[in-house]
Amino acid sequence: MKKTKIFAGYLIVEIILLIILVAVIILSCGRKDTNSAEEELNIASRPESYQENDTISINPLPENLMLWIKYYQQFDTAFNKQNFKASGVAIHLDSLEDATTGDLSLMDNFFPLLSFSPDSTQIIDFWTYNQLIEVDKSGERIVIGGDPDQEVVWINKRTGAKKQLMYNGPQQIVETADWINDRSFILGMINIDESNTSWSPEILLFNLTDTTFTNFRLQKNLPADKLALSGADFTKFWLKRKNYKRG
Repeated sequence: MKKTKIFAGYLIVEIILLIILVAVIILSCGRKDTNSAEEELNIASRPESYQENDTISINPLPENLMLWIKYYQQFDTAFNKQNFKASGVAIHLDSLEDATTGDLSLMDNFFPLLSFSPDSTQIIDFWTYNQLIEVDKSGERIVIGGDPDQEVVWINKRTGAKKQLMYNGPQQIVETADWINDRSFILGMINIDESNTSWSPEILLFNLTDTTFTNFRLQKNLPADKLALSGADFTKFWLKRKNYKRG
């Protein structure tokens, strides 16, 4: 009888140890998969990782950029991730100038339009340059003002620093921004030729760790007249999606 109890005790201990071992193996595999995915994302967020004609290897694409691509696909099916090809050139950012916009005390009503880093300490802003938001009696937010030029700003909330990433003239406009991680972000931009007959969409990838960026350009120019007739206007679409109006 004692031997039977002892054997049963050993058996229970062995089962418990086996369960613990299986749990450890599963957790270990999970950590390896997570670490592997994070490493792949870190590599994909580095501009120097891309050779000429590569496509973006970030998968899935960030939410805002994916929305931008899907929006323009309605008007031309060539507007897709695979048709954006890398230039293969990684450019080091020079010392960035202080931005003219980016005063956090004036930006509360703009926050839903901006792109925040995962840790919420950094912001990409391409909305506040020469624009204001009024709130009407019903509480509706209306974007007023505007300018043919555009300042794209990187804001560090911890330090209060606000740096100009780009200053675009009438032929260029950044329409969307996403953070990939706390050190890298991506922009969707439209280049318009001087005669205003075609658009050349472009994706820009920035990495703040080594202060570099690279670009991926759509391999087809989009006819401006076709887009105008179709009423394509991502900015208007984005404002409506965020419950804003254009004044």
